[in-house]
Amino acid sequence: MFYCALLFVAFSADADVALQTASAAAERQEQAVSAWRVVYSVSVTGNSSRTPGATGRQQSIFQELRKGDLYRTTRTTETEVSKGLPSLKDELENAFDGSEFRSYSAKENAGGLSTESGVDHSFTGYLYGVGIGGNGVMTLVQLLHQARTRGSAEWVQIKGDRLLKCVYDKGPTYENSLYLDPAHSWQPERRVADMDLPPGSFPDGRKHQTLVWTASAYVEKDGVTLPSNIRFTDEYVTATGQTVRESERKLVVRSLEINPAVDDAAFRIVFPEGTRVKDRDREVVYIQGKPGSERSHPAVSPEDLRPALSMTGEQRTLWSDFRIWLGLSALFLIAIAFASWRQRAGSAS
Repeated sequence: MFYCALLFVAFSADADVALQTASAAAERQEQAVSAWRVVYSVSVTGNSSRTPGATGRQQSIFQELRKGDLYRTTRTTETEVSKGLPSLKDELENAFDGSEFRSYSAKENAGGLSTESGVDHSFTGYLYGVGIGGNGVMTLVQLLHQARTRGSAEWVQIKGDRLLKCVYDKGPTYENSLYLDPAHSWQPERRVADMDLPPGSFPDGRKHQTLVWTASAYVEKDGVTLPSNIRFTDEYVTATGQTVRESERKLVVRSLEINPAVDDAAFRIVFPEGTRVKDRDREVVYIQGKPGSERSHPAVSPEDLRPALSMTGEQRTLWSDFRIWLGLSALFLIAIAFASWRQRAGSAS
């Protein structure tokens, strides 16, 4: 018995040291990246609320340029609300140049601007963006720091791989964990959120929810390692004990450039002449004139105040039919499959 106790202490100490090593590696990598250009795709399938038993699908391509707090992203999306119905296509561009956020949709001939940082469809947000109560999106460094604060780490074997499990958030009815892979620079191999659902919270009587994020490949570029092929699944257990998969989402990195030379001017969207622009700070809608000029809209009607781009630059939600990942992050409108993770985990806390 005494020997077993010593062995447990030894393994616990080893896991704690490994977590410190993983945390230091994440900090070094974060400090090494001052800018990047990345192209990645996100595909989502989930249950349709309009047609019981049917599924909806969404495919998006993201192009992101980032330099510190500055960013510019272009998102092209095609949504199939239900099989047999015409698909919906859209494109939205968001950018923050350090002083002003701008958003533009060529299809709607509409733009939005404000001095806030705006709607940031961050690549790292998709990789590590986890809502914990009101803390918003957290980086890998922040997640590992929270795990170290909790002092919860242990080695586990999953499908032949030795992974470091660390719990970064836990409550009476939920547990959120990262599984780190030392063979890939301590990047996560999976992330798991388990939660018991309050009785009556869903009409179908579901009582337990499990969300799993799994990386099957990694990209290594200029000393930086990131997951490059990720699968997200959302499963729940019904009142009768049946396990049902509600949604699935996949992310694939298509290209990655670390620390490219980029001018700050690249982070400012220039609205084409004739664009209807909603200025949040001045609470006006105007028509963009020639470069450097603008002209007021002749009549600001209720419809003018409800353009495709809202006052924060968010795009009209074309995928509202999905019941997947509801409301996890107002920042990541496309990722409905990912969004319910935050809302449900937050409500459980």
